[in-house]
Order: sequence, then structure tokens, then C-alpha cells
Amino acid sequence: MAVIAPQVPDGFPSSLATCSGSGLTCEKPSSHTFLDENCSDQQPQFCKPDESATMECYTEAAPPFRILWATPTWLGFCGFQPHEVRGQTFQIIQGEHTQTKRGKGLSFAAQWGLTARTTMTNYTKDGLPFEHHFQIEPLRNSNGDICLYKVRTLSVGAHDPDDFPAALCCSEQL
Repeated sequence: MAVIAPQVPDGFPSSLATCSGSGLTCEKPSSHTFLDENCSDQQPQFCKPDESATMECYTEAAPPFRILWATPTWLGFCGFQPHEVRGQTFQIIQGEHTQTKRGKGLSFAAQWGLTARTTMTNYTKDGLPFEHHFQIEPLRNSNGDICLYKVRTLSVGAHDPDDFPAALCCSEQL
């Protein structure tokens, strides 16, 4: 995975830190990121994701873990446009059969800075259920502070084949 060489906004230090093991480059928030414009040097750094990535989302480092960015593949699969997910939590893809206890467990793991994997029933924007096997991973700056979380889809499969499009009925490594 190539490391992105970000453009550092005027007024921010030009020194960049690499997020441990992520293949990403961290930078201070700027107007092209999805964080508040009123940022300071005390706020967490934002890691700019590699746009060639597969099904991934990047969230804030603290509860409620709002979505900052999602790959085009994730957006396309789930049926959303970027503006529909920015600032939302993953409740946007939860529904009737989503295992909320697992979601709470993931939040707990994230609050402790742990990497965790699980499978949950999630839903596309159109309400189609799917089995979603994914991993959450903290991305850290050079100081070891968590700057955000990467949520990476490991595989997807049909929840109920009778209600799921044929093209999506098999579990696929992404």
C-alpha cells in the first residue's frame, strides 16, 4: 500500500507522523477533511486514508465514533453517498437483526484502544441485511496517541438468501 503524501495546510507544522502499521500518513486537520474547522494543535491528528483501499471506514478516535471517511467500495456496497455518512455513527447501517451487544463490545474495545473483530448483521441503505465480518483497529500517531479508528470489512455474506440480491449471496473476501 502506498503512503499518501498529503498537502499540509497553511499555518500547520510541516512535520508529518506515520500511523503505526497502517500505511497511512497523519496530518493536521484541514478544510478537506471531515473534522471541525476550529481545530488546534491539541486535537488528534487526522490520518488521510488511501483511496484505493477496499471496504473501509475511518472514524473519530472517541465516542460516539462518528464516520469521517469511507472508501468508494464501502459506500457503493452499502448504497450511500459520502455526505450521507459523514458525521454519522454506524447506527446508519444497523437494523432489526443487528446484534447490539456486539456493537457495545466493540465500543468497549475501542475505548481501550484494542483491535477487535466480529460478525454482525448490518443493512444497506435500502434495508437489505447482510452478514458483516469486520475488524476495528486504532491508528496511532508518532506519540502513540490514537488519531482515529479504521473499520475494515473482512467479508460479507447473505443474511437471508431469499431477501438478498444474487450478486451478493456469496461470502467474498474484500
